[in-house]
Amino acid sequence: VIGLQRRVACAVLGGVTELEFSDMRWSDDDAAQLRVALDMCGACERLDLYGNEFGADGVRSVGGAALPRVERVSFMSAGLNDAAVHALADMLADTRTLPRLA
Repeated sequence: VIGLQRRVACAVLGGVTELEFSDMRWSDDDAAQLRVALDMCGACERLDLYGNEFGADGVRSVGGAALPRVERVSFMSAGLNDAAVHALADMLADTRTLPRLA
């Protein structure tokens, strides 16, 4: 049953090109769970995480997702702390991680 559920999730999420999770007030733990779903979203080009409360671990979780087509990831108004900003800077140094950050 779990295998079937995963195949259905991959089929549904695999074609999604835009994801918006604005003002969800998600934490680093939520970002880690989101990454599992993002890894199934291979066609995603735009990810909007406006208004969430990610720290460095959350930023790393999102940035480490398998999103080969992503063009833009938005963390606007996310209230990122210093550690999260440093994590973003580290990922931006590797242009394969986040091609465009808003």
